Amino acid sequence: MVDARKKSGKYGSTADDAVITAVETLKGSGKLYDTELITKEPISPGPGWLLMNSGFVLSDCYFLLNPFYLCIVLFLISKYYKTYIANSFMFILMMALIYWELFFNGHDITAFSLGFLACMILIYENFRKEQGVFKSILMGILIGLISTSRVIFFFIPFIYFFMLRKDNKKNSWIILTASLITFIGLNGYFYSINDYFQPAHLMHRAQVIMGTPLMLICALILICTLYFVMNKLQQNNLVDWLRNITIAFSVFFIPIGLADLFRIGFKFTVWEGANYFVPVLPFAILYFIYRAHHSRTGLETVGMKTTNL
Repeated sequence: MVDARKKSGKYGSTADDAVITAVETLKGSGKLYDTELITKEPISPGPGWLLMNSGFVLSDCYFLLNPFYLCIVLFLISKYYKTYIANSFMFILMMALIYWELFFNGHDITAFSLGFLACMILIYENFRKEQGVFKSILMGILIGLISTSRVIFFFIPFIYFFMLRKDNKKNSWIILTASLITFIGLNGYFYSINDYFQPAHLMHRAQVIMGTPLMLICALILICTLYFVMNKLQQNNLVDWLRNITIAFSVFFIPIGLADLFRIGFKFTVWEGANYFVPVLPFAILYFIYRAHHSRTGLETVGMKTTNL
């Protein structure tokens, strides 16, 4: 294990400690953030995400967190599409060394990245047509819980909203409302009961990495890109959805990662900002795989029609 250095008295990864320590503190104080890590670093995961995955900690099975979410995504891809697409997705995903590192040191960024992809697949396959209000509310709550994984993910419910609204305006509004209530409610509650709401440190960290002027520029670019992607680009099929969300995620995450690399003087061995590329990977990988599949099946169809003619 990457984190086994702790057994020799050295510092290991704090990524799993952040989740485990916060959940264990919840049992005693109910505050989640009324504690600190041994390295004095703030706890980044948000309250809804911690509550959602508390079972892994309480059952002493935290090592199953990342495999669980990977299995969920592979199951959904196999169910709705092709088994070989799921196999190709896993193969290409595991070719990324950063995923191996984060996967085995218990970092939750791999889990919530896969969780966002799972939500997109469920919405695309089930909520574009008429669905009950109750199911839409549950879907919104799920998105809200995963979005609380980091306080800076407040924009993600809007991405699903814009993607869905052209096909089903009713469901899009229900899901958006439920997800925002969940996101704001949980963050607001734990902000009010903790002396220091530790997940908020990411706002300050982003400001340190990028600086206020660059943050404002990136925010403006993100808004303009989201407007263009969600209103001007086609959203007719799964390829379109994957492409659009990949673009939207890239515009948000990649500048932060590159700004961190610039800040540390291009020292790749200590480049923690590379983690910001991870949420983009699952969408980008599935996009290229399914686009290739879609193109091939389209050519096969054209060939059949030509033969029949």
